[in-house]
Amino acid sequence: YFTKKKFDFTRNNYVNKISTNNKFATVVWTSEMSPEKALSNLQKANSFINNHNNTFLAIEDLHFLSKQSIYEIINYHPYYCSMTWNFNNNLAGGALDTGDITAFGKDVIKLFENNNIIIDTAHLNEKSFMSFSSLTNKPILCSHTDSYEICNHKRNLKDYQIKIIVESRGLVCFALVSDFLTGKHKSVIDDYIKHIDYCVNKFGIDCFAIGTDFNGAKHLPKNIYNYSSLENILSSKLLKLGYSNNDIDKLFYKNAYNFFEK
Repeated sequence: YFTKKKFDFTRNNYVNKISTNNKFATVVWTSEMSPEKALSNLQKANSFINNHNNTFLAIEDLHFLSKQSIYEIINYHPYYCSMTWNFNNNLAGGALDTGDITAFGKDVIKLFENNNIIIDTAHLNEKSFMSFSSLTNKPILCSHTDSYEICNHKRNLKDYQIKIIVESRGLVCFALVSDFLTGKHKSVIDDYIKHIDYCVNKFGIDCFAIGTDFNGAKHLPKNIYNYSSLENILSSKLLKLGYSNNDIDKLFYKNAYNFFEK
């Protein structure tokens, strides 16, 4: 969600209480659903969103998509969608698998982008990411990932991939998933900061944001439980490293807000 102070990607099936001062990305994760169940849940989510003007739909994993259902999803006007989860599907190759973007996947990319739906590259493997980057002329989004140079996890981005996103005027969002940060189930906030600081020093600050994956990750850094604990600890540590308040605002909300505005 983004407010005047912060923006973050969250994965929620439903948002029960919504302040009129906030906007929420209601992200439906479909990987463990049958196509029928995924479409049913998306219908419910769309109905919910239509009754709440400050929410918008996003989808993680379009595995359920078919030629028959594609226009139904387009008509929901999701803000952004990821093509895969961790494994191959009929669109592309997942992060832990070896596939590439399929012919149907290329059609989906073209149709979605023509309808102003952002393709989220999170969970694409390296091969599919590169195929996608050669197909799109849009700014590229990766909603939750970390730096492969700091931790060589398959869900993380290599420097040359980050460079492609930065040159597209896109957005890379850092996830609080311990496995991505250290390769283990344990981490601390300083591990998170290593990924942020490395990328900011190498590529500048304007294409990076916070993308916690709070509601999708089992293993978080020690003493990080929610947005309040993250904001307080992360802000103070970044200030000590020499980041300005404006730099911190960019990471927490400005960069993401600017990305979606354009």
